[in-house]
Amino acid sequence: MRVRHPQPRLTKQEVFDNPIPVPDNEQFGLLSQLQERRELREHHRRAIIHEASLIICYVHMVIARYYCAHQAPSCYALLNIELRLAFLLYDMLNLSTDEAIDRGLEEEI
Repeated sequence: MRVRHPQPRLTKQEVFDNPIPVPDNEQFGLLSQLQERRELREHHRRAIIHEASLIICYVHMVIARYYCAHQAPSCYALLNIELRLAFLLYDMLNLSTDEAIDRGLEEEI
């Protein structure tokens, strides 16, 4: 069994000398903006995942066509897939960078 030692009680003067930090209006405004940005990033992230799932469906169609018809996919189709995936990766990296910056701002507040 653990023995609990009573916490020393603070006097009123000690309480007034050590106020709890409270965000001001400017900081609340910044937190509100950060929340909006977080929601926009989440929406954008869902759109990227949706686009990636469409690309996967397209890849399945290309594979099925190649398998059934023994016809190689065109270089244009493969390049298009590669470019779309590269842009999605770039967008995800930007989202991660923005998220890290905003997290740092929140920690400062």
